[in-house]
Amino acid sequence: MRQPFTSLGILLLFSTSAPAQVPDVTASVVAQSWQYYGEVDGFRAYSFRTTICNIGDAPLDVDPYFDTPVVAKNLFRIADGRIVQLGYGFPVVRVCALNESSCGSCQATACDTLGVGCADTTSISDGSIGWGKWIIDANRGEWPVIPPGPSGDPPVLNGRIQVAIADVGIPGAIYVAENQVVSGHDQQAGSGANNLSWREVDLSNPTSPINVGPTNVGEPAIFAWRAEHVGVLIDEASLVDEGGPGLHGTFWVASRATDLGNGRWRYDYAVQNTTSQVAARGLRIPAPCGTGDLSNPQFFGVRHHSGSPFSNAPWSFNAGANAMRWSTESFTANPDANAVRWGNLYAFSVESDAPPHEANARVQLFEQPGTLRAKVLAPRPSPCHSPGTLNPSRSGPPIGP
Repeated sequence: MRQPFTSLGILLLFSTSAPAQVPDVTASVVAQSWQYYGEVDGFRAYSFRTTICNIGDAPLDVDPYFDTPVVAKNLFRIADGRIVQLGYGFPVVRVCALNESSCGSCQATACDTLGVGCADTTSISDGSIGWGKWIIDANRGEWPVIPPGPSGDPPVLNGRIQVAIADVGIPGAIYVAENQVVSGHDQQAGSGANNLSWREVDLSNPTSPINVGPTNVGEPAIFAWRAEHVGVLIDEASLVDEGGPGLHGTFWVASRATDLGNGRWRYDYAVQNTTSQVAARGLRIPAPCGTGDLSNPQFFGVRHHSGSPFSNAPWSFNAGANAMRWSTESFTANPDANAVRWGNLYAFSVESDAPPHEANARVQLFEQPGTLRAKVLAPRPSPCHSPGTLNPSRSGPPIGP
């Protein structure tokens, strides 16, 4: 498991003075228990309880409503060799910490803080009483006003994890639940890199989810793809000091090359935004000397719902002389375009007649100019293909309608 590198480690190496004591919250148990609410309009609705834990060395503020942690819930599927995000629920606010002893030697405090080594398990984690993600700044752990709740969807679905009926219960598929804790006190202390955790869940019976195995603490769900397929390459791409010193906007970029036989390869990509408010609007994969014989480009995005202002329009695909690129509208053209915002994973796929090699992809930022570099598996540029061609194919829509 990746151990976050922080300025605290530098102090320990180069200073004889004691490092500052800081809180450090993470999800210690994902999907403590599940709730299935039913189905309507082609979707099923879920939520699950979570335990969060303060693994730092100072109490964590739980001060309604501007310092309190919120917990976001996501659901993913790994099938046919790729990972996609199926749905998300509205983040649920934590207003009083129980200070349980399930994650360490708990130094209990009053309920307006979560003590060192203490845990807090929700009695309810229902997105129908959650907060709109579009108001929450996951980079700084702030929100200017109390965020609005969900609206506009049928009561069974409103604000909950919404998953298309056709996307669950698939034989052989692996399903992954993820929690992300967003806390201003934790983020501002510079210890927000490990705030996501994931766990496998059995959805062979879609109305009765069953947890499989332990929680993978401190990792985003994109790591579940590599746990299932060892050939997955994962790289971190961070917008350094996005929200201030030490508050980096982090994306994880993963890729996999699958040999389809008969000289054909399928390239799958995933971009998960964990803490960037700037978001991302494009993924550029280099293909020097032409893109070769490309076919079947696809895009898989998570569906926004319950009053979210964000677009669900699929990204476009373009293949040029030196690169292939998926993209959505610019921030200038549409501030509510379907960018990869925090808590979301978007997936992309294309087939090629070129075998794989490692190359530098570019993640194009949304709310400001610039790109971030990430190492990926891409079609090998040699022997050169000239000219590049794109076979007619569809660009897959986001999951859901």
